[in-house]
Amino acid sequence: MRIWNTVHSQAEKLYGYKTFTDKVALDEAVNKLFERFVLDNIKNGLSGCVYTQVSDIEDECNGILTADRKVVKLDERRMRKMNERCIRKVR
Repeated sequence: MRIWNTVHSQAEKLYGYKTFTDKVALDEAVNKLFERFVLDNIKNGLSGCVYTQVSDIEDECNGILTADRKVVKLDERRMRKMNERCIRKVR
């Protein structure tokens, strides 16, 4: 999830699985991922999922927060709504 440059990191070169130009594009991609793979698979027995990197670290920029933890890279309200949708589907 690379969307910020080295402003919030000490690394000179950043690594990420994908690159997004801004927070909106990142939010769209994450929500699409939840729509397609998480919500749809709850009916198939999926009971949870884990985002493994809370913050960027060193040259990896796949976190929800920047390495200095000053920027939350996802829209918190939108993620909360998606989480609530997942919980309702499980019930």
